[in-house]
Amino acid sequence: GAFKFVICQQEPANSVTFGTGVTGAAANAGVLSNTALTNLGVTYAAGPLVVDAGYLAYKNSGVTNAGQGGNNKDTARLSASYDLGVAKLGAGYQVSNVTGNNGVANPKVTDYLIGAKVPMGASSFGVTFASRTWDDITATLPVGVNATGTGYSLEYGYAMSKRTSVIANYARWTQVASGIVANADASSQYQLLLSHSF
Repeated sequence: GAFKFVICQQEPANSVTFGTGVTGAAANAGVLSNTALTNLGVTYAAGPLVVDAGYLAYKNSGVTNAGQGGNNKDTARLSASYDLGVAKLGAGYQVSNVTGNNGVANPKVTDYLIGAKVPMGASSFGVTFASRTWDDITATLPVGVNATGTGYSLEYGYAMSKRTSVIANYARWTQVASGIVANADASSQYQLLLSHSF
């Protein structure tokens, strides 16, 4: 019916840990495609409403790298969108628990995003707002350091034809603190995309 269920077990030949990059060290960052994990998901889609939920468990979460920030233990995700006709609204929420390095800290990463897209003839306007919060992110004393980064984006799209469109996007965000290091200055990004489907 309106439900779709997904069960996925990923066991790559060259399995590595999935680092969080909490400390910013490149040696800690295993790639997701080489990570052993279990993925459970369910999607509900009926009329203008779509709801999606998922849970990921990482096999190598208990393996930590000395001096690094630990590995993702599990991730829970929930998202939904609703098409009002005049506008499409969407929101997403995600929580990742992390196995801290040497048992000193067990960080948690919380993300959420809300957005809207409004079509107007050949044009469309979009806006999103996102937030990421780290709890207990430092792997060395003092523990308990928390930080939040936020950002937003504005988008304009124009359909030149059924297959060709132009999209302009502007985004601005603040970096999340790493350990006991203060947040960096805000960053901005400009994008211009020409899209064509064959």
